[in-house]
Amino acid sequence: MQQEESVELFMKISFNSKVVVPDDVIHSQVADELVILHLESESYYGLDEIGFRMWTVFSRSETIEQGIQLLLSEYEVDEETLRKDAISLLETLLDHGLIKLI
Repeated sequence: MQQEESVELFMKISFNSKVVVPDDVIHSQVADELVILHLESESYYGLDEIGFRMWTVFSRSETIEQGIQLLLSEYEVDEETLRKDAISLLETLLDHGLIKLI
């Protein structure tokens, strides 16, 4: 990834933000996956095991940065890759109204 793209990607979401699940979003574990239902749009989504873990960590952490640090301690992944993947997931969840940032 070129540095220019990396900077642009990281500017959209602040790592000091807290992830909050809105009241109109419900979720449930099914096997090793997470099923998410957006009640207002009547749309549902699924996250695999790693996405499920990221959802759990970010929704329970005080900041996205704290969540990143916890995930770095759990997975054998370089920090840039984890940050890129986390931002991609968080932006997708935001775009579909499945999370809010405060």
